[in-house]
Amino acid sequence: MSPDRDKISYVAMRLDAPNLWVAPVGDFSSARPVTGVSGQGVTTSNVAGTVTYRWTADSKRLLYL
Repeated sequence: MSPDRDKISYVAMRLDAPNLWVAPVGDFSSARPVTGVSGQGVTTSNVAGTVTYRWTADSKRLLYL
């Protein structure tokens, strides 16, 4: 969930691979993809268990490694 609690991010399939999506809280029909990665796709954590994406403090962007 974004810091302002207005949006939620999640990983779902796009281009036959896991990608990051964002939706307004309570309106998943308005979800939109924010990455377009193919192949292995997006992972939510690395081998050490560290999360690989985060919201910026102003809730305007997702930072992804």
